[in-house]
Amino acid sequence: MDRAMNTLDEQMQEAVHRFFTQESSTQRLRCLYENKDARLLQLWQQISEMGLLVSRVDPEYGGLGLGMLAATQLANEAGRALLPLPLSIAMAAAPVLLANKERLSAEWQDNIQAIYFTGEQLLHLAMPWDKDHWRIDFANIPGPALWKDGSQLGLRALDSQTSYYGIDKSIATTMISQRDFVHTVALPVANDEATTRFEQTLRLMWIAELNGVAQSALDQALAYAKEREQFGKPIGANQAIKHRFADLWMALDNAQLAVDDAAMQFDKESEFAIQSGLDISQYVAMQAAKAITSYAIQVFGAMGVTWECDIHMYLKRCRYLCALLDKICPSNLLLKNLWSDEQVMGV
Repeated sequence: MDRAMNTLDEQMQEAVHRFFTQESSTQRLRCLYENKDARLLQLWQQISEMGLLVSRVDPEYGGLGLGMLAATQLANEAGRALLPLPLSIAMAAAPVLLANKERLSAEWQDNIQAIYFTGEQLLHLAMPWDKDHWRIDFANIPGPALWKDGSQLGLRALDSQTSYYGIDKSIATTMISQRDFVHTVALPVANDEATTRFEQTLRLMWIAELNGVAQSALDQALAYAKEREQFGKPIGANQAIKHRFADLWMALDNAQLAVDDAAMQFDKESEFAIQSGLDISQYVAMQAAKAITSYAIQVFGAMGVTWECDIHMYLKRCRYLCALLDKICPSNLLLKNLWSDEQVMGV
């Protein structure tokens, strides 16, 4: 696919950025942190109306037909705004769900329609967490769960569950066991390729989202460093702080370049390059995001962890996404894969 066709045009990206900035505001996040109604389902419906959930789906199934690079741009914007909804999950699953929709029962066709075209339901992900349990995030919003067992993908209705909150207080989480699933239906996927591609797509979308979180944290820390004064001058005037910001900017730029390259490999369907690109982009993105969000707290000083300041929310979302990515590919395995890739390529 041509790169120009694969990216969001300037007008669409600006519209998406403006929408997320206005609608996924820190005020909405503060409502979630205080267990108040943040009207998340209404926000999901707005996202559905914009067509973002089906951006990667072929037009014959009602989608926009955009490529992976455009999808990562959308995920990046969601990360910048700390969107408290599973946009990445829904976008990654959309091609396989909508391509197989007509082969499911009328009830499940209606459910998929409600997720992607009316926004009346949310698509959850049942993520294997330990031997007998799956993790469900955004558990306070109604909708079925996409479930994976080996190479098989399935949809399962969920009973209401008691949720709890982890490090990121804007995301309600629950742990479920096999008995919590009811009305299971297997997706009629003919081979393992669709399952593998879903997992790879979701992983890259989460990495792109992580880059967005880091970008916003870096922007806010830089702006504050220009305002916060010590000894009569902005702290950003100090050479040591300038150098640290330069290092962090370069780390984030490297992470973004790695995501862009991996996304283009997806559209070329180069399997080895996809896997290698995922490992590289995950490693550099996690390193950059952790460093940036931690340093942002330091720039804001003691105020950075107070309720009045927003920057701690970026640190928490960063750690949440890193935990999900670590579950897919732990850091020790990630480094092993990167070393193996270098040996194969003779680097």
